[in-house]
Amino acid sequence: MARNATLVVELPSDVTASLSRLATVTRRGQSALAADAITDYVARVEADTAAQLSEAEWQVEKERRNAFLREILKEARRRSTGEAFDAARSQDFLYDKDGLPG
Repeated sequence: MARNATLVVELPSDVTASLSRLATVTRRGQSALAADAITDYVARVEADTAAQLSEAEWQVEKERRNAFLREILKEARRRSTGEAFDAARSQDFLYDKDGLPG
């Protein structure tokens, strides 16, 4: 079981009064109610932060993919001009040095 820690929190007097009334109505301690509220708040903020980080990571990944696609298109354009392709030699790997299928 997880260990608990003590945290001292200063609250405005109107919040303290509301917390006291809520503790009476719910028959729970003020500390338990405050712990629940803080736990819920921290979980929500962590989830929001994780979602923001995921969005940022997604944007980075999207840019990386787009850069990769730009490189592919650039290479495809270069090859389509015939600059890097020699049709006369395109299948040389199929034959040995004497021109026989190898």
